[in-house]
Amino acid sequence: MSRKKVETISDEPTIYIGPSLSKWPLKQYTSFIGGVLPANIAAKVEENPEVKAFIVSPLKISEIERKIADKTSAYALQFAKINKLNEG
Repeated sequence: MSRKKVETISDEPTIYIGPSLSKWPLKQYTSFIGGVLPANIAAKVEENPEVKAFIVSPLKISEIERKIADKTSAYALQFAKINKLNEG
């Protein structure tokens, strides 16, 4: 069984570093080979584009995590907003 290629974030491997979203399902630190998202995740990302900013190159993980830890940063605010997707 092959996965349908719906959306490619990057030609390189990518990792989702946002909060785990149990309703999607999408767990923090999920990796995507070649940046290809599965169809169900790609559809959700299209509906919630703020999630796309948290699908990054493995080389950027520490940089983005530092920004998330800074409670005044845009990344921290977006992280909190994405976390609320589990509630709705």
